[in-house]
Amino acid sequence: MEPASILDMDRATKPDLLLQNSGIGEATVWFRVSVFAVAMMGLSACAYHASDNTSFSVRGDDSFTFQATADAINKLDSQEGESVRIRALEEWLRMNSKCPSGYEITSRTPVVRREGLLSKIYDVHYEGSCRA
Repeated sequence: MEPASILDMDRATKPDLLLQNSGIGEATVWFRVSVFAVAMMGLSACAYHASDNTSFSVRGDDSFTFQATADAINKLDSQEGESVRIRALEEWLRMNSKCPSGYEITSRTPVVRREGLLSKIYDVHYEGSCRA
């Protein structure tokens, strides 16, 4: 006896019927799922942590140097890119228990590291001091 509608089918046969009727093959579905998974991994890789592409060093009791990367994603002169780099700096300061009263950037110098596919890639060097 044939079911009257898709709603009458058991759960095990619905997905197969839906795939057959949609014109999308199983390989296409797996390809789309794979592309989605790779895209999600790529986006998660965009998260910028203090230890990723940065360096930090303390100079004396109240000053520091910090180096971060600017690229096609975290652009050199964009507010968004700069805020990502500053958050990484603040993470370094927090991890090293430095500048509890805040800090001031005294120097910011971008240096071209290389030409990338989409844009130049820079090392951005910061010098700063802790507020008293």
